[in-house]
Amino acid sequence: MRGEKEGLTFFLMALFIICSLPITSPVSASGDEGGVNVDPVVEQTIFQSINHTDVTTDLGNWEITVTLNNDAFNNNTTLDLITQICNNDGICWPPEYAVITSEDNLTFTSSVTTIENHAYVNWKFEATYSDDNGITEMFPSSGFYKTWSDCWLNDGEWGGDGCTDSDHDGVHDEIDQCPSSDNPAPSDMDKSSEVDSNGCFVETVESVSDSELAAVFLGVIFIIAVVIFGVGKVRNPKQEQLFYSNTQSERSPVPQHFVPKPQASSRERQLENQSKQAQIETQRLRQLLANQTQLTQQLQSEAVQKQMSDVALTQKQHELAVALQEKEELEAKLAEAEKNTHIVQNITYNIQDSAISGDITNKINLNELE
Repeated sequence: MRGEKEGLTFFLMALFIICSLPITSPVSASGDEGGVNVDPVVEQTIFQSINHTDVTTDLGNWEITVTLNNDAFNNNTTLDLITQICNNDGICWPPEYAVITSEDNLTFTSSVTTIENHAYVNWKFEATYSDDNGITEMFPSSGFYKTWSDCWLNDGEWGGDGCTDSDHDGVHDEIDQCPSSDNPAPSDMDKSSEVDSNGCFVETVESVSDSELAAVFLGVIFIIAVVIFGVGKVRNPKQEQLFYSNTQSERSPVPQHFVPKPQASSRERQLENQSKQAQIETQRLRQLLANQTQLTQQLQSEAVQKQMSDVALTQKQHELAVALQEKEELEAKLAEAEKNTHIVQNITYNIQDSAISGDITNKINLNELE
């Protein structure tokens, strides 16, 4: 039982929060013509006269005064006014009861303050017939009457005498985020492609042209060709290292012993070849890394210097992220290649030093035996 009460309490709280939030809907005024007020036909209501503000302004007061006809007055009718304000961003605030006053229960007055960038004010009356068992009636019976603002947006079209467009870009100054005085006249521009909804020009994002891509591709091909040609020209002549052991005395010279370099084994030749291949791969990766670094710097410079639309900026940031990732991968490969080169060279030198040392030891032992 307690759990059910807690669940009901939570549901009512959530419902209250949801109902208190603004209602988002397209500002299409339910099919009404933009700028044309929707007013009641007085003869079809309980009112003798209705007077209200014809055109509203931002943060201004929308005022209304109504007078009941004789039948409604004699029935001790009371009135409640319900208003709703919608803005040009497609948001309608929840309907709420306005403060309404009357000194004689015949004429009623009320006033509502509008919001910034509002499109129109919805309004309707709820009449209560006190002498008729408290029966209520809505005017209108469904929907709202409507009073438009002096600057409204309806079905994608702006209207109203309060919309000023000093730069002639089709977006009024109150919401124009790029009020540039250099904008051309409407007859000289295509608004749908050159100016966005914020009044800012949509600049074409400069990208790498086909000719530049072709040049880069040919450059890469040229580098690969040079590397292949260089590998073909590399020669690995075997150098013989001679160790001289010269001992000269004043009376009799000691014959010099020439220690020829031992023949390189197949393992040494393989390691030496791997070392050269690693050096070539390191050079190639360094060149690619330099190219990638230049491209990354170019993208970073373009992203900082050029004013772009949101879509173009997102594309440029994506390209920059990809370039940075490729740069990091090249740096990792270069580090691995240099590491492998160093390891292979150390192994080669260790093998050669071991072989040479062993041969020198054998020569010395033979000389001592002789």
